[in-house]
Amino acid sequence: MRIEGCDFRRALQIVADHAGVRIDNRPLTREQKQHYAQQSGHRELLEHFRLRFGCSEERAGWLFQWSCEADPTFRAWLEDGLGACARYDRYCRRHPREGD
Repeated sequence: MRIEGCDFRRALQIVADHAGVRIDNRPLTREQKQHYAQQSGHRELLEHFRLRFGCSEERAGWLFQWSCEADPTFRAWLEDGLGACARYDRYCRRHPREGD
């Protein structure tokens, strides 16, 4: 950006052209945004599962699937736990400890 004296979008296009990569800058459709939000929520829940149970990324997917199939209430329980973590995070951001 500094070398070319341009904004980020133009600099990204310059680098993409240099690397031979095509960039699609079209805005997402409503359906694409909804799909992305659903996928993002699933990834976040899977990451919470992985951290909560201490399993590797490689095993998390099938362990999560197995847990949901073995106990139909498991997903809702895990989502509640993720919500509690988010609330705690918001609280900590609003009320930082001295020295943090």
